[in-house]
Amino acid sequence: MYRPTSPAQHSQFLHYVSAVVAAEDNAERPTHSNTQEDCDAFYDDALRLLNCFYPERTVTTTSRDPHFITPGIKAKLRRENRLRRAGRFE
Repeated sequence: MYRPTSPAQHSQFLHYVSAVVAAEDNAERPTHSNTQEDCDAFYDDALRLLNCFYPERTVTTTSRDPHFITPGIKAKLRRENRLRRAGRFE
């Protein structure tokens, strides 16, 4: 599992977060009775945003792959190979 990132995803995320922060400045924030509930709420919100804007992708790595091949590198190599076969890689 890995999370691919792109400038477009960053832009969408920052646009959404800036709109949410502006809306929350005008609204009253709910307070919880203890710090643990506040941390749990923050973690849930952060994980929801992460999964929404940067979804996980699955790439299978095997024992035959070199030790330095991570899921992210393998996905990039697959994309490069696909583009080369289509004649769109320079």
